[in-house]
Amino acid sequence: MLAATSMDRDESPAPFHVALRILSSERSIPEKLAVYLRDVMTQALQIASDPDTIDGETLPEAIRLALDLRESDALRAAVGMVGAGTISAELAREILSAEHKFAVTR
Repeated sequence: MLAATSMDRDESPAPFHVALRILSSERSIPEKLAVYLRDVMTQALQIASDPDTIDGETLPEAIRLALDLRESDALRAAVGMVGAGTISAELAREILSAEHKFAVTR
């Protein structure tokens, strides 16, 4: 089911990527956006491991990220380093870099 999901990657930047870009430049983001960012990553990791966890409350960005996580070990490792704590500028850059490298190799 997850593999059959089609996502348009050419749409405008989603809040997930905007937040990572802001954090990667050593600036802070509002707590509500930080919670959203962690939720996307947590859900994506769960979905990548078990697509049956997708339900009506699943964030669309989590599904999009889960698709990438299933194909990129580097991206999965970077996202997996995010815990309940804050996301550092270095980690945000690492996630963006891993995602970019994955997108280029497709």
